[in-house]
Amino acid sequence: MNLVLLEDEQPALRHLKRMIEEVAPQTRIVAEFDSVESATAWFQSNIEYDLVISDIQLSDGLSLAVFKSIKMVKPIVFTTAFDHYAIEAFKVNGIDYLLKPIKAEDLRAAFDKYKTFYKAASSSSVDIERLLMQIAGQEKIYKTRLLVHFRDELKSIPVDTIAFIHSENRTSHLYTKTGEMLILDQNMEELESQLNPQHFFRANRQFIISFNSIKSSHAHFNGKIKIILTLPTKEEVIVSREKSADFKAWLAH
Repeated sequence: MNLVLLEDEQPALRHLKRMIEEVAPQTRIVAEFDSVESATAWFQSNIEYDLVISDIQLSDGLSLAVFKSIKMVKPIVFTTAFDHYAIEAFKVNGIDYLLKPIKAEDLRAAFDKYKTFYKAASSSSVDIERLLMQIAGQEKIYKTRLLVHFRDELKSIPVDTIAFIHSENRTSHLYTKTGEMLILDQNMEELESQLNPQHFFRANRQFIISFNSIKSSHAHFNGKIKIILTLPTKEEVIVSREKSADFKAWLAH
């Protein structure tokens, strides 16, 4: 089976490749893309692949834009930290929707679903309602506490006391709602996957913010969004134009 991968974050891409090698070593990756632009150009002139595994958010926008602009005849497995794109995903030939961080058993099930729908049955349609029920049954359990360094001891911090997390000099700093700063062992990618996306949003590479710590948000130049938090920050919290739609959807959700 020939695969095409769409993923804009290198740690997530490496994790996905390791998982594919573990659950389906017979597959072959024929192309990789990190942007809507590059993926669209490739799909316009290539059909020699069997399955696409695609993150929803790419470096320059949503991968859904790729599959809406090109008539896809091959199935797609979507991966994301959010669940509110599910219906859109299944409208563009999606056959599964895996929430990050991806588990081996979920990816294996996605490959099995591909074989069922497209190898054995040669089906061209998917029961959206049934797949959405499957997603609901795969609800992830997120961390309720994080372990932090405080002087010479370790402290367990409830996540509902977190105002935001800031990455500086490759170190993750947790700020509580009372203004206390603590050091975390995890990097931002690991923390993003461990925190419930209903309550936390990865605004950019430097900030993960809590919904309850947003004081206000404002339109910024070039389609960006500026967020003001209840606590002062060393630098401005800016959501890029590419992620602004995700942020608005998160606020509404």
